[in-house]
Amino acid sequence: MTAERNRNIDALRVVAAVGVLWSHSLNAFYSSYEWPRLLAGLILVGRAGVPFFFFAAGWAYSGSLERHGNRALRRRVLQLAGIFAAAWLFSMAAGQPWSWWSTAGVRDILAAVFYGMPAGPLWFFPALIGATLVGHAIAGRGMTGAAAVLAWVAFLAGVIITALLPGIMGDKAALLNPLTPGIVLYRTAVYWCGAYLTGMALAERGFAPDGRQTLALVLAGVTGLAITLAMYLVPVALLPRWLAGSLTSIAVCVYSAGATSLGAAALTPRSGRLVELVAKAGPLALWVYVVHPVVMTWLTRLFPTASWGPWLYTLAVAAVSFAAATVGLSAWRLLYSVAVHPTRPRTAP
Repeated sequence: MTAERNRNIDALRVVAAVGVLWSHSLNAFYSSYEWPRLLAGLILVGRAGVPFFFFAAGWAYSGSLERHGNRALRRRVLQLAGIFAAAWLFSMAAGQPWSWWSTAGVRDILAAVFYGMPAGPLWFFPALIGATLVGHAIAGRGMTGAAAVLAWVAFLAGVIITALLPGIMGDKAALLNPLTPGIVLYRTAVYWCGAYLTGMALAERGFAPDGRQTLALVLAGVTGLAITLAMYLVPVALLPRWLAGSLTSIAVCVYSAGATSLGAAALTPRSGRLVELVAKAGPLALWVYVVHPVVMTWLTRLFPTASWGPWLYTLAVAAVSFAAATVGLSAWRLLYSVAVHPTRPRTAP
């Protein structure tokens, strides 16, 4: 069954983009050692948008494969690589002095390329390209569902191991994750592919939940996000030692399960008026993700964050990001139509 455009998925794309933007904006006010516990929980709930983005991308790519065959891979990789290259160059020019390159070491440069520094969220693009390559390799072989399960099991096992490593290896545990100590499993291949392949597997099976299934999936998703927040409302002294020492890693598992459940619930054919309204901004979601780090950089430079307060700052970042995303999407569609078919206007995929 072809994964046609789904308004529920589009609406959740908008919600996910706002969640990630909210998470990063609030994060700009506090270091990891200064976060109030409630704020830390809210930031992690916002990050649940990331696994949903991978889920939605896998679901959409399955439909693209049906429509375009093997050409779908070239189309998708070129699209993602083009957006990533433009966003990376723009973010480097806007946020990182060019003199930095003269003193940067190999590890710094690799971090800049693969983690999108200084606009950290741009790591999403090389990760998504990698997940697309994996999904394309196993599509149509009847293995997608099993591969998704295997990826999630590997991710869970990795989180458990990572939670235990600091107690076993001490400071040497950071050597396993030189780029971003403390959240090594958040950006591993099994995590990206788990969410991505889940979306592909459900699309291949034409999954469309009925009313009861949709309600159950929504409840599971909301429960996962609620548990993530609740974990940070309980005083640390009351938590078991194993949980207190690996709270973030376990929270990633919980909110990832919640986000994936909500993604599956969105595959229902039913949608309401509010969903239809929010879904109109669905095509902007990816571009909001692209531009918001640069928007944050320049707003912070022009107006010190202390004069804003976190909530006003977050609203300002959202407003400017959606406006900039509208311009970026329009420009991309124009460039795409010229590059793909100079004589006939065409909408970018």
